[in-house]
Amino acid sequence: MYVGPHWNTMSRSTARIAVINGCKQPRTVVVEPWADQYTLSPDGSLTVVAWGDEGQSSVPWFGLVEWDNTTQVYCEETADFYVEQDGRRLQYGREVEVSVEGH
Repeated sequence: MYVGPHWNTMSRSTARIAVINGCKQPRTVVVEPWADQYTLSPDGSLTVVAWGDEGQSSVPWFGLVEWDNTTQVYCEETADFYVEQDGRRLQYGREVEVSVEGH
């Protein structure tokens, strides 16, 4: 899992966190405080990318809560976010099945 800030050209700080499902059953990933849900197949992964307000000096950061087959990713000091897989953005605000190649 990589969590690290970097600064883009629009003077907004950003941070990324990867979520990888190492279980044999699907895992629900919930991005808070927006409550957007994504379902990861076994061995599937996704990355949450969050950014702060323009001109703010704070860097977004993440809190994680896990139980059973669910991971909640809390975006703190964040203006907005998107979720990506393999370099492409997943649809915003919908439940998306993230599948593993060959399945």
